[in-house]
Amino acid sequence: MAVNSYDAMDGLQVIVDEFERFIKFVEEHKPKLSSKKLHLGKKDAFGLNSLLQNKRAVKGPHYTQEQYPMIDLLYSLARDGELYVIGNDHKGSIVLTKTPRLEEYMELNIYEKYIFLLQTYLTMYDFKNKFSYMGLSMGIVSDSSREGLLNVLAKSNEGEKITRDKNNSIFFYFSQGADLLYHLSYFGFCDLELIEEAQFRYDHRVRLIIPTSLGIKASRVIKKSIKEFCSKYDIQFEGWFFEFRDESEGLIDIESHFFNHLKTIFPKGYVKNAVQADYELDSSGSYTFKVTLAHSKKIWRKIRLSHHHLLYHLHQAIQEAFEFDDDHPYLFCFGSSSIQDGTCIYSYLSDGHKFTTLDYTIGDLGLVKGQRFYYLFDFGHSWWLEIYVTGIDKDNPLPSNYEIIEQKNNKK
Repeated sequence: MAVNSYDAMDGLQVIVDEFERFIKFVEEHKPKLSSKKLHLGKKDAFGLNSLLQNKRAVKGPHYTQEQYPMIDLLYSLARDGELYVIGNDHKGSIVLTKTPRLEEYMELNIYEKYIFLLQTYLTMYDFKNKFSYMGLSMGIVSDSSREGLLNVLAKSNEGEKITRDKNNSIFFYFSQGADLLYHLSYFGFCDLELIEEAQFRYDHRVRLIIPTSLGIKASRVIKKSIKEFCSKYDIQFEGWFFEFRDESEGLIDIESHFFNHLKTIFPKGYVKNAVQADYELDSSGSYTFKVTLAHSKKIWRKIRLSHHHLLYHLHQAIQEAFEFDDDHPYLFCFGSSSIQDGTCIYSYLSDGHKFTTLDYTIGDLGLVKGQRFYYLFDFGHSWWLEIYVTGIDKDNPLPSNYEIIEQKNNKK
């Protein structure tokens, strides 16, 4: 029987210390990222895991980044907080590149660092795609049909033992959704009694949740913050999956809203400073894509567009290059060739698809040389194409229209 146990201050220290171990590892080892998911490789994930307090018990570099809950969380916090962005090193390899925001983060005190990391998690973490198998109704906070994990913590007593049998509304967090419980335990919201013999996602991995005083207070503050936010901007809460946009005012400053609430977790004066520096990635230039039919690597086209072109224009270029009829829906999938595991941008609006390929320019995608993503046309016949970023030219004139510059073999 394994127990993650530390008091409120230890919980505060754990996530900050683990994050700084992550930063040190990235700066010292300059790990190369995969071209598809842009994740740490198995060897680097294994090496980093050995340095962490909350390490996974593994015997070799056999696991992906996503299979290490702490590493995957730290990686997301680094990117979502824009302390690191995806870039290329001098050899053209895909790496994490630090931004001016990282230096500002390092100047914060431990309480301010904790609030920055928690605020980033609450407002920027990709819950929808990370935990899509759990459905929209399994958001951390309550929705119309389920009580929600933070609601349970907010109503609990310090040291109370919460089991899956007594709280059916959060049953899935003991098995499929255990990574969410791990995350909250890393933030010091709760201690977990784990089931050692559990091996797979669908096994019951957590036996007991034991709320901490920090977790109870933080859960209450977050609930209050969300309620006030939704009331102020007339937003209907749907788990974590709502867009922080207002038609008249544009992007809502959700980060400041949460910061002002979260700092009340600690005594007055403990949290004064936040990361303020803006970072805007330079995504300008001409992009060259090699587009290959997934079922035949010998059939490919090279297409060039500018950063101003829409993702829709890349779709049009692919349609012309491969002599499709543009008579079916399509999507672009980033991170994986699986719709379930990747972040997808669709050709149409529907429930869960609030933006289309008309809403994103090529420059918006934050692509780097060497990156791979996917295009699916005609969901019935499933024409999968792999798209590889072969170059980004910042020196020569931008093409005014998309260009099909090279090709090999026909579509069939």
